Amino acid sequence: MAYYAPTNVLLQIVSSSIVTSQVMLSNIGTTNLAYSLNTHATSWLACLPGSGQLAPGESTNILFIGDSSAIVPNIYYSSVTLSRNDPNSPAEIPVTFVVPEPATAIVLVLGMIIAYRKKP
Repeated sequence: MAYYAPTNVLLQIVSSSIVTSQVMLSNIGTTNLAYSLNTHATSWLACLPGSGQLAPGESTNILFIGDSSAIVPNIYYSSVTLSRNDPNSPAEIPVTFVVPEPATAIVLVLGMIIAYRKKP
């Protein structure tokens, strides 16, 4: 039996085009747990490792990777299917990817506002 936390993933771009988040996957059962992750060919999302096996009591961190280099600013929604050899398989892990407008534009605007000072 598998346990994973958190049960949803939020990826938000701050200062680069790549952002990551981790989900811990644990085997809380009494037999080996085989798992695989499917991102449904979502171009901006990857999971590493994409599959594996956990002994009873063992845990691993799954790295969710969002890449905004080929997409426009927006909020994107998807899910990752977690398939495993337990009775509760598969499970869907919702993923939200926030890609804001480029920060450089905001910095320039703020720079102009901050640079403006009225002479005494």
